[in-house]
Amino acid sequence: MNRQSIPFSLSIALFVATTLPAQGIDPSPAPFTAGGAVVDITPAPGISLNGSISKPGRAAGVHDPLMVRAAVIESGGERVAVAIVDACFLGFPVFETAARLVAEATGIPASHQLVAATHTHAAPRGLSIGRLSELDDTWHAELPLHIADAIVRADSVREPAQLRAGALSLPELVASRRFHSEPGTVPPNPFGETGETVASVFGRGAEKIEAAGPIDPAFGVLYATRPDGSPLLLIGNFGVHYCGGYQGGLMSADYFGAFCRSLEKKLAGRTGGRPFTALHSNGTSGDIGALGTPPEMSERRFAPFEKMAVVGDWLAMRIAAEMDDFSLLAPGAVGGERRVLELGVRRPVAQRLDWARRVIEEEDAPGNRLPKIYADSAIHLAAYPPTIGIPVQVLRIGRMRLASTPCEMFAETGLAIKAARGDAPVFTVSLANGYGGYLPTAEQHNYGGYETWAARSSFLEESAEAEIRATLVEMVKRE
Repeated sequence: MNRQSIPFSLSIALFVATTLPAQGIDPSPAPFTAGGAVVDITPAPGISLNGSISKPGRAAGVHDPLMVRAAVIESGGERVAVAIVDACFLGFPVFETAARLVAEATGIPASHQLVAATHTHAAPRGLSIGRLSELDDTWHAELPLHIADAIVRADSVREPAQLRAGALSLPELVASRRFHSEPGTVPPNPFGETGETVASVFGRGAEKIEAAGPIDPAFGVLYATRPDGSPLLLIGNFGVHYCGGYQGGLMSADYFGAFCRSLEKKLAGRTGGRPFTALHSNGTSGDIGALGTPPEMSERRFAPFEKMAVVGDWLAMRIAAEMDDFSLLAPGAVGGERRVLELGVRRPVAQRLDWARRVIEEEDAPGNRLPKIYADSAIHLAAYPPTIGIPVQVLRIGRMRLASTPCEMFAETGLAIKAARGDAPVFTVSLANGYGGYLPTAEQHNYGGYETWAARSSFLEESAEAEIRATLVEMVKRE
């Protein structure tokens, strides 16, 4: 890990925040100011690596570094902060600790801070599931410090900025991973139950008919330039689960990091030697598969880690060619609103717990690997409280809105939230400010499939999506 003196830098920030204006800010009025920063968070090999969700193990090494990428945007004295973390998930304590440190150092309240995981599957989880060693505990403790450091740095380098917002439609990169299937062809779920009609992950053998939900093909962009037109920062938002194609237990920021690194490199010649920061947030990808392939690469076979780099570069090239044509955001207020919804937890009933104990006692065999995973999760889920507080948040940047939940939202949910603003730009950010598991609609729960199976990865009551959707729709409509 790039071990900078995080507590020291935060203590300096506390002093600077109370004595000096932000570096590089012209005292004359400007519609917005913006700044970005990047901090390395790569842990030591040996930490619990997420890998495939159901196959955790130790990280053997590093393919490419994990980062926190942060942006702070200000108007009229109010600021909002966005930090995107190369992690599979982030636990609520990670966000809460980071938010407190940022508030102490900068005065930006927690309601104005959005901290989200990219959901790369080649990075550790920032929460205590699958702990293997003290390395996990150390990284979990250090992560909020690094997140806070990145936001503090971004705040300290704010400059006058113009903002543009827009989106590219990239349906070639997006596909549903949930399919309506012929009756009786979907295999039993891990609990031994039959009758599900949607096949998703682990739905081998199902006779698929059509996608069970819509996709959101929009790659959203919020782009900041200096008054001379040079690039300052960019935040992207796209609903694709991840890329994958990993090998050998190596850590990687996946295509999220590849896109950011490529865009930063492509724009370096246009900044006059000044920094440019790229961020890539995960949108509504709970029911969306891995990153697709552009048509011109459809016959290409990729080596491990190659596709994420190649398609990340292709995507960066597309964005770089068009981002100056996006619409200017008119001057407007920035701010944030955060609400905590108390939602029910699908804790296992006695019959499910009896099943779980029986399965755990059975000898290991290829056919009962998945049931054992869900049996273990049922035991853990039984210890959850009856309800849990799920934060939902909307950041306001002029007419633009960034709507977020800690859940893995489905595309249907995100499209409904975007529609609430008409033609105004909206990002829908998943896995933000904590971890709330998959968020299927009540209808999708009825269909079944991996994302609906009760576990620590999908634990909210079946009505949770409707309440979260209605709340975010109300919040994004507000001026």
